[in-house]
Amino acid sequence: MIDADNQQALVGGTVALVGHSTSVMTDSNGNFILRNIPRNSQLIIKSIGYQPTQLTVKDSILPIIAMQEDKQVLSEVVVSSHPDKNQKVSPKNGWKAYNEYLITSAARFVAQHPQAPRGRVVVGFTIDKTGKLKDFKNQNKAEPLLFEEAVRIVKEGDMWNVTYKKKKPQTKKAEFIIDFK
Repeated sequence: MIDADNQQALVGGTVALVGHSTSVMTDSNGNFILRNIPRNSQLIIKSIGYQPTQLTVKDSILPIIAMQEDKQVLSEVVVSSHPDKNQKVSPKNGWKAYNEYLITSAARFVAQHPQAPRGRVVVGFTIDKTGKLKDFKNQNKAEPLLFEEAVRIVKEGDMWNVTYKKKKPQTKKAEFIIDFK
């Protein structure tokens, strides 16, 4: 994945299989690997500050994806995480990439839904022993539409690493604040 104007690699872009929770982030060279993707599957490619691109998988090697800058001005979006004190859980692609994904997703929602309510959502959830996310809670009783969008964003994001204690997988809790401004 590269910037269409300056041909520079785009780091931390998201490549997702449409209709599935499968997604990966681009590396420092703008490259990514998605395994076992059937022909004619649809991919959505996103990166902060760029227009999303959708393409159909025709072959196991994709052409270079040149992303066009998104000139649309966005409102401020603030995302922060508040893991519990003993939390060692983390997204598979790391916190930096995950926070960029959260910011991009929240900003896209704001841009695509200018009439939607605005506000802060504190979304809590559990990461079970298999890395699955469940038990989503609207911690601050935020506007239901914003809570639903925050849950969708978190669910469609990165897979999570499982934590272990004495070689046994553990269930952990996490919490994020997403400001839709």
